[in-house]
Amino acid sequence: FAVLSLLARANAEGTHVGDIQGLAKKHPVLCSLFSLFLLGLIGIPGTVGFVMKVGVVSLVIENNHLWLSLIALLASAVSAAACLKPIVSMFFKDETTLTPTVILSLPTSLTITVCAFATVAIGLNPEALIQIVKIASAGLK
Repeated sequence: FAVLSLLARANAEGTHVGDIQGLAKKHPVLCSLFSLFLLGLIGIPGTVGFVMKVGVVSLVIENNHLWLSLIALLASAVSAAACLKPIVSMFFKDETTLTPTVILSLPTSLTITVCAFATVAIGLNPEALIQIVKIASAGLK
């Protein structure tokens, strides 16, 4: 949401997929991080999104709701198409006059960097987060 907020602020007309065409040429790091977040939403292995989708689908299957897991997989396929469209637009389309110039502040840069690190770190080592959640939830019982 931080990346989308930056793009919306930089472009007074709003943020549409066509508005970010060729943005990778102006802001390659920002586009790479935004792409990482979108790939996490899709559930690409190595991201926290993959860990969460596997957890939800395995829990649904464990409780014998196979039909619900099929719906989840179909919804994931549809959302993948929606998430890939901005990535293609940013990296593989030519710039337009609407392509915004984004100014990053230090707090925003740090926030985006920490979120990107967490997306990959939790995706590669989900057990650490699971242990933290178990410890935190132990006091709720």
